[in-house]
Amino acid sequence: ILIRLKPDPYGTSTLELITNAKLEIRHGCIYLVSANGVEDSLAIFPDYYELLFSGGQAIGVRDSHAGRSLKFGVISQFGGNTLKSVWPDLIIGSIPAACGGARAIIHFN
Repeated sequence: ILIRLKPDPYGTSTLELITNAKLEIRHGCIYLVSANGVEDSLAIFPDYYELLFSGGQAIGVRDSHAGRSLKFGVISQFGGNTLKSVWPDLIIGSIPAACGGARAIIHFN
């Protein structure tokens, strides 16, 4: 499941954190996992991100504005911000109960 934020009506950005990490699927959700594999956060993406598919399988995430994509498991640089919680009214859909832990609003560079 790709968890996305609703569009920001003010066009503001609070994405400050820069980190080298990779995306992995865990419990059916996408997690941002540190390059050393020690830390992870449930990944929450801007509304214009979408799953990237090949042969009917999700293989990564695509930024539909920039046309860039990133496959799962590839170390890359991410911008973002970690959160203790996310208000449900900011999310498109809902976060499955199985997808717990720390959360991070992210984008890849």
